[in-house]
Amino acid sequence: MSNFESYLQSLDLAPKTVAFYERTARRWGDGDPLAWLRANVNSQTPSGTAYSLQAVVRHYCDWEDAETGARRNPPLPDHLIPRVRRKQQAFRDALNEEELDAYNEAIDASGTPEPVYTILKLLPRTGLRISEICDLPRAALKKRGRSTGLLVVGKGNKERWIPLSKQAKRDLSRYMREERPKSEWLFPSAQNAARSVSPQTVRHHLRIVRERLPGYARDVTPHILRHTAATRLLAAGVDLRTVQAILGHASIQTTAKYLHPTSEMLSDAMENL
Repeated sequence: MSNFESYLQSLDLAPKTVAFYERTARRWGDGDPLAWLRANVNSQTPSGTAYSLQAVVRHYCDWEDAETGARRNPPLPDHLIPRVRRKQQAFRDALNEEELDAYNEAIDASGTPEPVYTILKLLPRTGLRISEICDLPRAALKKRGRSTGLLVVGKGNKERWIPLSKQAKRDLSRYMREERPKSEWLFPSAQNAARSVSPQTVRHHLRIVRERLPGYARDVTPHILRHTAATRLLAAGVDLRTVQAILGHASIQTTAKYLHPTSEMLSDAMENL
């Protein structure tokens, strides 16, 4: 698989994407990747999973063709790819201020251990992806002039600067003062400080937290917390290009999909009629 890994790295894919593609390719070994795909993807497979596996097979076939000199034209005909029914995405609103207060109170009441406690506090205050915040090196916490923030490496290995709000700075200052992480990672694993805490660990504790939440907030996910950060920026009057830079989106159209006016914003707008 080392040659396949080198091929993936030449495409300038994110390290986690390379690792996922290589790990998936090991699952069919010396077998036929298309046969493996047909055996593992069907109409009931979640679309996100199906498209990820299809992408692995497409890249693998491209690499295999380049290695053997044989070229499929097209490289992987669409009729060879199992069809999946894309589920219509349900509209998920951001948490409002009352729900966000309940979320923070539930974290406090749940006995969430560090570093997950601080991560859960920071997710709606930074707009970071869960993988990004878990993988932050300690050196990511920096000062630029009078501003304290995080230097984040996101999708496509692109760096972006996330200035921290006053509350986010208080959260991180308390964490650094009390926990004093002795690791290259800002949020090391409690079991092994040589590794960063895993997204799975954060999600596990988030499930415990949301059992204490009422109504819609019980469905909170890391993605909804990222959506919450984006919506709060919009409500504060931040322009779309700035929100795009904070979220790390390559396309402003992607950013626009995140931003839905809250019910409060809609009510305030209608008061002007």
